[in-house]
Amino acid sequence: DFEMSADAVVNSSRDEAVLRGPIVFTSEELDAPGSAQIAGAGQESDTEDELPHPEQVWAHGVCSLRELDAALGDMTITAIETDILMSAAGEPIMAHPPSRDSDLSFRRFLDLVIESRKHIKLDFKELAAVEACLPLLAKALPSLAGRHVWLNADIIAGPGTREEPMDAEHFLDLCTTHCPSCVLSLGWKVHIAGGEGYAPAHIQHMHQVLHKRNISRVVFAVCARLAYYELESIVSLLQLFPRSQVLLWTGTGEPPMRAENVSYLRERFAHHHMLDRVGFDVKSAPGLPGLLQDAKVGAAQLSRWVLGSYSRW
Repeated sequence: DFEMSADAVVNSSRDEAVLRGPIVFTSEELDAPGSAQIAGAGQESDTEDELPHPEQVWAHGVCSLRELDAALGDMTITAIETDILMSAAGEPIMAHPPSRDSDLSFRRFLDLVIESRKHIKLDFKELAAVEACLPLLAKALPSLAGRHVWLNADIIAGPGTREEPMDAEHFLDLCTTHCPSCVLSLGWKVHIAGGEGYAPAHIQHMHQVLHKRNISRVVFAVCARLAYYELESIVSLLQLFPRSQVLLWTGTGEPPMRAENVSYLRERFAHHHMLDRVGFDVKSAPGLPGLLQDAKVGAAQLSRWVLGSYSRW
């Protein structure tokens, strides 16, 4: 993912307009179709077929011992997200590109989170890390009983980028072979500066890849800004995969979304009776214009944005 840092989540004021859940659902929403398939946030699932509750309180970008200690010690956090790649020495570590250094190895991360009751999301940045980590994770899964583990990767080329995504076939082979009980979290490699939304072709490509393998139990990682530009494509995605969820995200370096736009997304998903299948890991601020419309954004920041410094990994 294009991630929020752990500090932004763990140390942020509770008064800030950072929409990290949990949403309070009405009785009508909880009775909506599909809600019975979703396990409650922070609760144990009764079956491996259930997906986690879409609204978790996230600590994102947890890629150091300090950040992990803060996340584990915060009782309001229900799920921890971390990025994984290979170090220069060939060891899987918790780090976000372009960094190749970390004081937190994957083995150490597993040892520490096993002692907690928090769900974990593993965002893999390269196939070598998937190959190295999943056999280790498979051995640790009995100690993680009652918690959900998301396996995340960008497997489809998405809006605004020509970067190659992770090889979908290889990633899915590894996940289904080593950790079939884990939750697949699948997304598109995107760049948000172009202002392009998710086109029908992006949805169709994802459908083709998963339909071929008869995969339907999945959480789709979707850029919130790009979903706002073309919401009907995301609605069609949820219709194509009735057992799926969507997690909308904003990322590191990305300005907050306008709170009005986030509210619009909630309203439109509710209109389609899908709000119970949508999670929000979205930083927002009331009345804040989008980046390209904000006259207060400095020229240097705008240049970095357009040149790709804030592209999603």
